[in-house]
Amino acid sequence: MNMISIDGPSKVGKTCFAESLQKDLYGDVRVEVAGNVYRKATVLTLAELGATSVDAEIEDFDLDDAFDAVLDRDFIAELTDAERDWGDLQHPLVSKMVGRVATRPEVDDATSTWYGAIVGAARAANIDTLIVDGRNPRRRIQDEGIDTTGMIDFYLDCDVRVSAIRTLWGRGIEDPSELEIFIEEAALVTRRETDVARKVNPFIVPEHPLVLNEDTLIEDIVGASYEPVYGETLPRTIKIDNTHINKDQLAGIGLQVVAASLFEAAVIDFK
Repeated sequence: MNMISIDGPSKVGKTCFAESLQKDLYGDVRVEVAGNVYRKATVLTLAELGATSVDAEIEDFDLDDAFDAVLDRDFIAELTDAERDWGDLQHPLVSKMVGRVATRPEVDDATSTWYGAIVGAARAANIDTLIVDGRNPRRRIQDEGIDTTGMIDFYLDCDVRVSAIRTLWGRGIEDPSELEIFIEEAALVTRRETDVARKVNPFIVPEHPLVLNEDTLIEDIVGASYEPVYGETLPRTIKIDNTHINKDQLAGIGLQVVAASLFEAAVIDFK
């Protein structure tokens, strides 16, 4: 089974990127989003609190008490319940609180378990390609004792102001004011800084990613497949700046060519 990981800061378009790859690749392609585990844990915690308003001010001790109450139940079983209706995982209150819930080590443990489960389920279903959108996915899958030889790693980045505007568009605010953009931008900066600084599973920026250039795409693919630098294992992490690309333009960058060429490279064994 082929595996692709997609990592990057918060709100850079990782899920849209994953969905574009899913459309472009041949065969049975499955997308799994690790961030939903954190959001589901947040939904369970907020439900325990009875909080529904985005303006709700929740003290840390109240949040901890609510989360502890959730842990007293079968937390893992609830998170992995495929039949449960989770409502709007992108609700503004969930987005506001997810960073605080995600710092709990129990959520991190649950996410590790989830990584192992989704790879096992994909293999059992004879999926051709599994795309995992998450934080440090290669390391997390390896921690579950799963061989990641040949996994393709994509790293997405995006200007924080552009990310803020796209986030507001996603909420139905088609013409946001400068104040709305400023508030969202500030929240994103804080969240990205928190992601890097957290003690549990911090976001790690790849040191020497290969930046794709549309004009030299084939040369870049060869470089990613066959030319190690800085002692890295192959293939190298591939970086794409998502600042000036929208969902409809992603296919034009040649993602299917990139992925297919890497999968077919002689140096890679995905079996």
